[in-house]
Amino acid sequence: MEYLLFLSNIASLVIKAGNKGPSSRLKTNSMSFSTIRALYDITDNSYGFTGEEIAKEEQRLQSRLPTTLREYYLQLGKHEALNHTQDNLVLPEQLEIHDSGYLVIYTENQFVSMWGINTADLDKEDPPVYITHDDQEWHQESNTLSGFLLAMAYLQGLFAFPFNANKAGVTEEEAARVYDGWKPVGQTLSIWQVSFFQNDLEEIIAVMKSPEQVDVFVAAKTERRLEDISVQLDIDWDCYSPEDGDDWS
Repeated sequence: MEYLLFLSNIASLVIKAGNKGPSSRLKTNSMSFSTIRALYDITDNSYGFTGEEIAKEEQRLQSRLPTTLREYYLQLGKHEALNHTQDNLVLPEQLEIHDSGYLVIYTENQFVSMWGINTADLDKEDPPVYITHDDQEWHQESNTLSGFLLAMAYLQGLFAFPFNANKAGVTEEEAARVYDGWKPVGQTLSIWQVSFFQNDLEEIIAVMKSPEQVDVFVAAKTERRLEDISVQLDIDWDCYSPEDGDDWS
């Protein structure tokens, strides 16, 4: 009965939202994902799924989605570059609760890894996110869903921004230039031991660590910004997009 009442309330909200334009709905949302919007120059609310679409999938799953996930789908769920350039946000109609007890929300591009929310946490507004490589053992990736989505936005940006460079196996001195010249954004991803750095939202620098080496990836919105970063880092890049195009090999 409680769940049916929830769906009834959702339907009522959807009808009310239908009488308002996207910009009106955006103003009433407490979760604006402002950093992600600025990172991808998203100035309107035209990239979201509808309330009806979300409610339909919640009914199919017989479970409410966490508020943060629902809002992300409503505001940003259809933005291709943000959600599908490298790895993939699971679309609402593809959401499934696995036998392991997790709602999978994001997949690595070769399905080597998946990220999900424990079903015991689905009633939380901003639950932790877990990662698995075999759908059996899950380990916590992020304390919050909002933090995970922001980290993925940075990761996708490395490939979505138009100007890029990367170098595998940098020296300690080269890595130190990143740490000394840029501020950590406070978001990490354990799968590649990646940390992100920037001084403003026109750039992303990532340092990826493995037992064998340290790699540096750079992305910028303009060629001039990439040139400035390259001069400061003084790295002999394996790939530099103004010269090599989109060839990341």
